[in-house]
Amino acid sequence: MKKLLLVIIVLFTVSQMSYAQRGRKKEGYKGYYGVSIGPSFPMGDFKGTSDTKEGQGFAITGIHIAFANVGYKLAGPFGLAAQVFAGANRMDVKSIGFDDKDAYWAYGGVMVGPLGSFDFGPMTVDVRPVVGLAYVATPELNSNSGGVLFKSDRNSAVSYDLAASLRYHFSEKGCIGLNLDYFSTKVDFKRDEVSYSQQISTLGVGLGLTFGI
Repeated sequence: MKKLLLVIIVLFTVSQMSYAQRGRKKEGYKGYYGVSIGPSFPMGDFKGTSDTKEGQGFAITGIHIAFANVGYKLAGPFGLAAQVFAGANRMDVKSIGFDDKDAYWAYGGVMVGPLGSFDFGPMTVDVRPVVGLAYVATPELNSNSGGVLFKSDRNSAVSYDLAASLRYHFSEKGCIGLNLDYFSTKVDFKRDEVSYSQQISTLGVGLGLTFGI
């Protein structure tokens, strides 16, 4: 049993050393394209449920989808990144006495910024602080009797995303990875002719695939 365990350890070590050597060949491509999906956790006032404090979003855990995470290295490990994403967080209407299950915040955007992509053997760490324009829709809230109580409003605003990825190369150009996205924006809305601003902040955790291009 000990000999078998030793053989397995040796084979694993040799395979990792071999892949690390081959991993250097992945410098043959400078760009990548990835997609990911995972939960979106509301942060700060966006998840707040206080009746006495303004700017509470009553948001609960939702979904974050990256339709495109694109990066291109220009000089060494540094380059440019872009992403197209969407997300949604349901509104916790039960805390304010309603039972509408279809009231949710929806948002999406396009962002660009610098890229730092650092290789560690078969692993790559990407850092992508990006900025851009996000489009946000407020929840449409129906009363318990079925009528529309608050209509959805929509607006866009400048936003940012502090993003990072940890990727494992399972082939020369293919990776599986874990993405973290801290998204934040502040959008102006109007309800019943009353203007207000809402801070939207979420932490997205996504599992995805990335391919060299």
